[in-house]
Amino acid sequence: MSSIRDTCILVLLLAVLPGCRRTRSVGPVAFVRLTGDYWQIWAMNPDASGAVQITKSAFDKRYPLWMPDGRTLLFRDNNNRVFTVDSISGVEKQILEDFGMVGGLAASPDGDMLLAARFRTGMKDSSDLWLVSPDGKQRNILTREGGLQSDPAWSPAGGLVAYISGRVLEAYELWVMKPDGAEKRMITDNTALELLPAFSRDGRKLAYASDVTGDYEIWVVGVDGKGEVQLTDSPGIDTRCVWSPGDREIMFVSSRSGSLQIWIMNSDGSNQRQLTNGAPSMEPAWR
Repeated sequence: MSSIRDTCILVLLLAVLPGCRRTRSVGPVAFVRLTGDYWQIWAMNPDASGAVQITKSAFDKRYPLWMPDGRTLLFRDNNNRVFTVDSISGVEKQILEDFGMVGGLAASPDGDMLLAARFRTGMKDSSDLWLVSPDGKQRNILTREGGLQSDPAWSPAGGLVAYISGRVLEAYELWVMKPDGAEKRMITDNTALELLPAFSRDGRKLAYASDVTGDYEIWVVGVDGKGEVQLTDSPGIDTRCVWSPGDREIMFVSSRSGSLQIWIMNSDGSNQRQLTNGAPSMEPAWR
């Protein structure tokens, strides 16, 4: 009887003591889904099971990004303001309030710094990349070229940054550089619009969207600019991709089924299949 009583007491203590409660976890894939009148952040497993709504406040959330702690997500609203949300509690907090309008974000592997595409004041379709701490106290401009410098991505090892650079109605090319802005190199060179680069987990390749064929498709290229390969070829838009842990699969967004939904394929482009259904879903971020 004593052992049964002690076990019951232990269970009760674990249920009520701060720090002893079991943490509810969510799936490793964050995404946005049209939920009622707003785009809200959800999380699911890689097979689309276990979908859980994370945010519920009455405004649109876009472009979720996992922070390295595996629990916090960054996102932007339609006014290009930046927020964090705790994926367990759902608590939201605005950050970088005095930094300006942000058009793209990436986090360093340790989470200490962010890469932010900040729009230039009073100039249309014009932005620079900045290195900024999450509290906004440290900030350093990395690019000073004309036009847009946006869609930053940080390599998993931390030694390289990918981004797009160009002018509206001309071309957006894919570039890489060091995180301090040094050693800028053009990866693609054509008259197309390249968008949304994503590093493979081993840091050797970039997946991205391009309209070089006249329709946005998913492409992959080495960080040295070699081995460019087209992975998708479908009517409609294929865009916003992310690599799986282990680099065996790539998740992406496609409108080929009639609405924006999340799809997945092998990293060589084979076995393309739809994951989400129903309400439009997009912008996956794979932890």
